[in-house]
Amino acid sequence: MASAASPNKRAPNTGPITADVDAQDRMTRYGTCVYAYGANGERAQKTDTATGHITTYQYDEFGNLRQAVLPDGRTISYGIDGLNRRVTKLIDGQLQGSWLYKDALEPIAELDAAGNFVSLFAYGEKPHVPSLMRKGSTTYKIVSDHLGSVRQVINLSTGVVVQALDYDAWGNVLLDTNPGFQPFGFAGGLYDRDTGLVRFGARDYDPVNGRWTAKDPIGFGGGLLNLYVYVGNEPINLLDPAGLEVTGTFDLATGSLSVTDWTTRVTVTISATSGGKPFGDPILEGMYDILDHPKADYLRLEPLDSQYGNDTHDPTGRDKFRLHKPGNTIGCIAAEDEDAWNDLRDIIRNTRTDEVTVDSKSWKPWASQTEVVRRFGTLNVINQASTVPN
Repeated sequence: MASAASPNKRAPNTGPITADVDAQDRMTRYGTCVYAYGANGERAQKTDTATGHITTYQYDEFGNLRQAVLPDGRTISYGIDGLNRRVTKLIDGQLQGSWLYKDALEPIAELDAAGNFVSLFAYGEKPHVPSLMRKGSTTYKIVSDHLGSVRQVINLSTGVVVQALDYDAWGNVLLDTNPGFQPFGFAGGLYDRDTGLVRFGARDYDPVNGRWTAKDPIGFGGGLLNLYVYVGNEPINLLDPAGLEVTGTFDLATGSLSVTDWTTRVTVTISATSGGKPFGDPILEGMYDILDHPKADYLRLEPLDSQYGNDTHDPTGRDKFRLHKPGNTIGCIAAEDEDAWNDLRDIIRNTRTDEVTVDSKSWKPWASQTEVVRRFGTLNVINQASTVPN
């Protein structure tokens, strides 16, 4: 996508940095930059006291960054779809380009302002950063490190390295020999050279101060007391490509069910089905929390909708969606193979967890109306073939 020119190399900062945080763990000062926050906790303004440069930010009700006004006066705006994915970018109201996605995290195509394909992406080695890119008639190999940070882009026909990148420990770009050639950067996130931020699914990360610009959307349920810290301050060893912790995707069109534990970077993909065994419609598209269930081979899928915790898909009234071992399904997601299910179940049940409050399942009249259950992560149910366009 089009972007203002920027230096392709910067020196790492080796001097001492002064940093201040407030009572809510929001960074209020880092070096010469001072930060202010809005009522919902998102970064609203950054002021560089050394230069007087001011950047302002605006968000939607879900915490997605929608606009940034830069010190040079340019306004960067983003279009967000119903799954909180960044799908368009505009500068001063002019469309620069857009993205098409395979699922919640994986762009499969980049388009220009006229809607023409610029790049197509194919995934293989890592679930959150592509292995191959097609631009025009040329195919490129995207070489990434253990975090998914893009290090080289190689023309497969000639073997020529057309882009080389280097980063510091927190993801600041130290070297970029071909800025803007492809959109992926540190840890496989979408890098915006205009704002300097990296988009990871639900949030934007600022490598300058090592913090998210918005708090974790699952609150303290993520297991961290600081809602703005990036991967527990361990960016060299860990990654959080969704801005959360554990993610899964179930494609109704293909029956592919994939779950990734982003702490261990382990992915398990199996075949599954939903509905029609012996009757019933499949599970509805959308986002679900993966919650504990009293039966070891069952997991509760709680819709992320207006009345969280009632075990019901509020717009339709359908309820009690589950993820479970092979067997009948009238709307739940059932694995096709027992051994594959065991692998998937184990990666979910052995991950880091948090707790959420839901409506009680107890039939006893004196019991509490709510209960606390373990939460393992999120599942995105989609309905599209998991292929890259030709």
